[in-house]
Amino acid sequence: MKEFSLVLDHHIDEDEIKCKNLLFLTNLTKNKFSKDFLEKKIIEVSPNIWNDEKKFKSDYFLLIDLYEDILDQLHSQLNSYHKKNYSKRFWRIVIGPWLNYFISLIYERWSTIENVLKNYKIKKVYVNNYKEKYIPLNMDKFIIFIFSDTWNQSIYKDIIIYFSKYNFEICSLDKKDDLKKNLEHSNKSSIKNLLIKLILKKKILNFNSKKKTLFFSTNIDNEKKKLIAKKVSKTIFLPPIPAFSSFFKVNYDHRNKLNVRTKNNDEFNQFLVKKIKENIPIIFLELFNEHLEYIKTYDYPENPDHLITASGLNHNSNMSRYVAEKLEKNSKLIFMQHGGCYGQYLYHWPEYHETEVSDKYLSWGWTDKENKKIIPIGLNKDLKLKTYKKENLKDIYLEIRVRSKYTSRLSSDKAFNHQQYIKNCQELISKVKNSKIYKNFFIRMHHRKLGWREEDEFKKIDPNIKFCSTELSSIDLRNNSKVYIHTSLSTGHLESASLRVPFLIFQDKRDEPFKEEYDHYVKEMENYKILFSDPQDLVNHLEYIDNNLDEWWNNKNLQLFLKNYSEKFAKLNKNYVNDLAEVLLKHERF
Repeated sequence: MKEFSLVLDHHIDEDEIKCKNLLFLTNLTKNKFSKDFLEKKIIEVSPNIWNDEKKFKSDYFLLIDLYEDILDQLHSQLNSYHKKNYSKRFWRIVIGPWLNYFISLIYERWSTIENVLKNYKIKKVYVNNYKEKYIPLNMDKFIIFIFSDTWNQSIYKDIIIYFSKYNFEICSLDKKDDLKKNLEHSNKSSIKNLLIKLILKKKILNFNSKKKTLFFSTNIDNEKKKLIAKKVSKTIFLPPIPAFSSFFKVNYDHRNKLNVRTKNNDEFNQFLVKKIKENIPIIFLELFNEHLEYIKTYDYPENPDHLITASGLNHNSNMSRYVAEKLEKNSKLIFMQHGGCYGQYLYHWPEYHETEVSDKYLSWGWTDKENKKIIPIGLNKDLKLKTYKKENLKDIYLEIRVRSKYTSRLSSDKAFNHQQYIKNCQELISKVKNSKIYKNFFIRMHHRKLGWREEDEFKKIDPNIKFCSTELSSIDLRNNSKVYIHTSLSTGHLESASLRVPFLIFQDKRDEPFKEEYDHYVKEMENYKILFSDPQDLVNHLEYIDNNLDEWWNNKNLQLFLKNYSEKFAKLNKNYVNDLAEVLLKHERF
């Protein structure tokens, strides 16, 4: 068996690698090296552990079970630590999102290294040697951690040390610490946040405390907000509580005394438990009481009947603590759907979590016969059905999604396989380049850059390829394009279906598995030539509709399908405000 050197660090320089046989975990690491360097080496890229569909499915449910097992214990242990008697629901809201992310990413990193060592003979491992130990203050900061090279390299190094029985050499590198800089940047308050902080402090104003219905982070437009406030008395729309910060000292002695054990006590679970105790965000332990006192300084409803949000809890520790505290006193939580995938995806932890913690869940149109909490109220976004007029429009846009360099959790969107996604998009662009429609073809990148350098990869096909401005909204682009191409079965395609703007989807349906009862919608999208997995088939269809758009798009059966599909998953509800008010009035204190 050949001996390989495993390169984990993305920032390693060519002159630091003396070995001939190199193994990378992703093409992202490989692509940073020059062509001359790679030609002199024997290169392999280890396949992702979840490319195996059976393992993907079994691991999803394994991780859910592990999450519930550890959440049970943290519920007991953290109550004991703080001398409290909070419900399991309280801890599910407060610590659940962090715990799910953490278990999933530690499992993925561990299993990846384990798989490499099982299938390759590793002589050396190149990994960064970050000396500073980072513990997240809260969930907000943890999200910054999981995008950073610094933190992920630290996790990889800890795992590598754990596997040192394989007798490989660890080559520690001293590279730039990107996490410190990103944390410093996140701590800077904008003028807007400073104003919010000033206005909402109780010592300045105190007129929100008696309100009975609080909306926050809902995506509801201002016009609807005014109508809701008229319909439902004592209603207030507020921004999230501003960022919490405080001096702290991590107490490792206390952390180590947390008695967390898993049902399976193998090497991975021992390592996981050790890392959980080391990495629990500080506001759940050392600053737990201080955090609550900080939240109490803000003018938020003291005894609300309803707390309503779409995207305000899972990544916001201030609001999750505020809401969890109020639910302990019998307030009710209503979650609004805030994106696609909900109700459709076979594997989707946010749906699992949000429907579990909420008292009522307002979906965009779908229902679940097993879950009576779900109310199909429709889209909470301000989308208006457009009259179809595309006569003079020529431009075609390909929308590119963005993904982190590092896998964070399992989902039907298979974000862990982004390198294959980029390769698929390159293949499509290559086909379009050789067609007559290329002169009107544009790529719409996401405004966030997370390290994959997708633009550079696309420019390898054509250095002069056209990109549209990332400042233009996707809704505006769709309304002003001849055809808009989505590359996933998530939020965007649902919006396009609701707006009835001509759109296509380039995606292999196997890469985004739907629930079995909704598979027929995917098959119908294929039949109506909306969904394509083969790039040449998509290009052939684009060339056809270049002169026959009306014939395809205005087909009565296709339009009927779009009507039924959007009614089920992205309903435009003219009576949204009245229906929402009815939910609140009917279920007051439920």
